[in-house]
Amino acid sequence: MNKADEIIKLERELIEAILRRDSAFLEKILAEDLSVVTPFGDLANKAMMVNFDDNLVNESIVTDEIQVRVYSDAAVVTGRATIKSRYANQDLSGQYRFTRVYFKREAWRIVAYQATRIAAEF
Repeated sequence: MNKADEIIKLERELIEAILRRDSAFLEKILAEDLSVVTPFGDLANKAMMVNFDDNLVNESIVTDEIQVRVYSDAAVVTGRATIKSRYANQDLSGQYRFTRVYFKREAWRIVAYQATRIAAEF
Protein backbone atom coordinates (compact mmCIF):
# COMPACT_ATOMS: atom_id res chain seq x y z
CA MET A 1 0.00 0.00 0.00
CA ASN A 2 1.45 3.37 -0.98
CA LYS A 3 1.40 6.39 1.36
CA ALA A 4 -1.61 8.05 -0.28
CA ASP A 5 -3.62 4.82 0.07
CA GLU A 6 -2.61 4.62 3.75
CA ILE A 7 -3.94 8.14 4.31
CA ILE A 8 -7.21 7.43 2.48
CA LYS A 9 -7.70 4.36 4.69
CA LEU A 10 -7.03 6.46 7.81
CA GLU A 11 -9.51 9.07 6.61
CA ARG A 12 -12.25 6.41 6.36
CA GLU A 13 -11.34 5.03 9.80
CA LEU A 14 -11.38 8.56 11.25
CA ILE A 15 -14.92 9.24 10.02
CA GLU A 16 -16.10 5.88 11.39
CA ALA A 17 -14.45 6.65 14.74
CA ILE A 18 -16.11 10.06 14.96
CA LEU A 19 -19.53 8.55 14.27
CA ARG A 20 -18.92 5.80 16.89
CA ARG A 21 -17.52 8.36 19.36
CA ASP A 22 -14.37 6.21 19.56
CA SER A 23 -12.06 8.24 21.79
CA ALA A 24 -9.44 5.47 21.81
CA PHE A 25 -8.98 5.70 18.04
CA LEU A 26 -8.77 9.49 18.19
CA GLU A 27 -6.24 9.27 21.01
CA LYS A 28 -4.11 7.10 18.73
CA ILE A 29 -4.34 9.08 15.47
CA LEU A 30 -4.26 12.67 16.78
CA ALA A 31 -0.82 14.13 17.52
CA GLU A 32 -0.16 15.47 21.01
CA ASP A 33 0.46 18.93 19.52
CA LEU A 34 -2.67 18.88 17.33
CA SER A 35 -3.93 22.29 16.21
CA VAL A 36 -7.57 22.65 15.11
CA VAL A 37 -9.45 25.61 13.68
CA THR A 38 -13.16 24.85 13.93
CA PRO A 39 -15.81 26.02 11.44
CA PHE A 40 -16.67 28.73 13.99
CA GLY A 41 -13.11 30.07 14.08
CA ASP A 42 -12.38 28.63 17.52
CA LEU A 43 -9.11 26.91 18.37
CA ALA A 44 -9.11 23.37 19.73
CA ASN A 45 -6.49 20.86 20.80
CA LYS A 46 -6.23 17.09 21.12
CA ALA A 47 -7.91 16.89 24.54
CA MET A 48 -10.91 18.82 23.23
CA MET A 49 -11.23 16.54 20.19
CA VAL A 50 -10.83 13.26 22.10
CA ASN A 51 -13.35 14.12 24.82
CA PHE A 52 -16.67 14.12 22.99
CA ASP A 53 -19.15 16.76 24.11
CA ASP A 54 -22.46 15.10 25.02
CA ASN A 55 -24.30 17.99 23.30
CA LEU A 56 -22.76 17.08 19.93
CA VAL A 57 -24.60 14.43 17.90
CA ASN A 58 -23.15 13.35 14.54
CA GLU A 59 -25.70 11.31 12.60
CA SER A 60 -23.79 11.04 9.33
CA ILE A 61 -20.60 12.26 7.67
CA VAL A 62 -19.98 11.66 3.98
CA THR A 63 -16.76 12.88 2.39
CA ASP A 64 -15.97 13.41 -1.27
CA GLU A 65 -13.67 15.43 -3.52
CA ILE A 66 -10.78 13.97 -1.47
CA GLN A 67 -7.29 14.88 -2.64
CA VAL A 68 -4.16 13.56 -0.94
CA ARG A 69 -0.74 15.08 -1.53
CA VAL A 70 2.20 13.29 0.08
CA TYR A 71 5.49 15.02 0.82
CA SER A 72 7.97 12.49 2.24
CA ASP A 73 6.78 12.15 5.86
CA ALA A 74 3.89 14.61 5.56
CA ALA A 75 0.54 14.48 3.78
CA VAL A 76 -2.12 17.12 3.13
CA VAL A 77 -5.72 16.01 2.64
CA THR A 78 -8.38 18.33 1.28
CA GLY A 79 -11.99 17.49 0.65
CA ARG A 80 -15.64 18.17 1.26
CA ALA A 81 -17.77 16.72 4.05
CA THR A 82 -21.54 16.60 4.01
CA ILE A 83 -22.69 16.18 7.59
CA LYS A 84 -25.89 15.74 9.49
CA SER A 85 -25.30 16.82 13.06
CA ARG A 86 -26.47 19.08 15.81
CA TYR A 87 -25.07 20.72 18.89
CA ALA A 88 -27.67 21.03 21.62
CA ASN A 89 -30.62 22.49 19.68
CA GLN A 90 -28.52 24.02 16.89
CA ASP A 91 -28.49 22.24 13.51
CA LEU A 92 -24.94 22.06 12.15
CA SER A 93 -25.88 20.03 9.09
CA GLY A 94 -24.45 21.12 5.76
CA GLN A 95 -21.36 20.95 3.64
CA TYR A 96 -17.87 21.84 4.81
CA ARG A 97 -14.49 22.10 3.10
CA PHE A 98 -11.64 20.74 5.15
CA THR A 99 -7.88 20.40 5.25
CA ARG A 100 -6.10 17.82 7.39
CA VAL A 101 -2.34 17.57 7.74
CA TYR A 102 -0.71 14.26 8.64
CA PHE A 103 2.88 13.72 9.72
CA LYS A 104 4.56 10.35 10.01
CA ARG A 105 6.53 9.89 13.18
CA GLU A 106 6.30 6.27 14.38
CA ALA A 107 2.95 6.17 12.53
CA TRP A 108 0.76 8.65 10.67
CA ARG A 109 -0.70 11.27 13.02
CA ILE A 110 -2.97 14.23 12.35
CA VAL A 111 -1.13 17.41 13.34
CA ALA A 112 -3.54 20.05 11.99
CA TYR A 113 -7.16 20.30 10.93
CA GLN A 114 -9.30 23.16 9.65
CA ALA A 115 -12.90 23.18 8.42
CA THR A 116 -15.05 25.88 6.84
CA ARG A 117 -18.75 25.74 6.18
CA ILE A 118 -19.69 26.17 2.53
CA ALA A 119 -22.01 29.16 2.36
CA ALA A 120 -25.30 28.94 0.56
CA GLU A 121 -25.25 30.56 -2.86
CA PHE A 122 -26.72 34.04 -3.10
